[in-house]
Amino acid sequence: EMEAKKRALEEEKRRREQLEKRLEEETSQRQKLIEKEARPLTRYLPVRKEDFDLRSHIETAGHNIETCYHVSLTEKTCRGFLIKMGG
Repeated sequence: EMEAKKRALEEEKRRREQLEKRLEEETSQRQKLIEKEARPLTRYLPVRKEDFDLRSHIETAGHNIETCYHVSLTEKTCRGFLIKMGG
């Protein structure tokens, strides 16, 4: 009976180790996917032209500033979340 309990404990330990290894592999795979699909939320534009029109640039990219009431736009900065036209 003791031998059977010992074997059962060893089998349980082996199953637990396999599950932990599988979980670790899946967690690693998920993290790699997240890193692969991640993209920067802010884009810095190295535009140095004095006559650069930020409003025109944003609208050319498909955003309508008039419908983005929460966006603050000045000559040099744009703050807030931009929404694409029709979205």
